[in-house]
This record gives sequence, C-alpha cells and structure tokens, in this order.
Amino acid sequence: MITDLRGVGRLAVDAVSSVTDIAEALHAAIGSLAPVVGPPGRTARRASVDGSTGECAA
Repeated sequence: MITDLRGVGRLAVDAVSSVTDIAEALHAAIGSLAPVVGPPGRTARRASVDGSTGECAA
C-alpha cells in the first residue's frame, strides 16, 4: 500500500515536471517570435493584472 502511494506521488511529480517543461518550451518559442510580429520599433500600451498600463514593445 505504501509503495503504491509512493508510486502515485512520483507519477504526479513527473507529470507536473513534464507540463512545466512543455510550458517553458512554449514560452521560449513564443518569445523568440515576438520581434517578428508587427513593425519594429512600434510600442503598444498594455494593461497589467492590476489594471495599470505601461509601455511595451509590440
């Protein structure tokens, strides 16, 4: 019974780790494409989570 619980725990940790790796790879891929989208040097205003706005390169 204890070994089963340990196995389930390991599977859960491996699953979370794998999903994290996929998300990081996706973010890296999107980040590398960001300069290609839109004309260079153009800035856009964006709202942050708290509702404040700031300049960002689009």
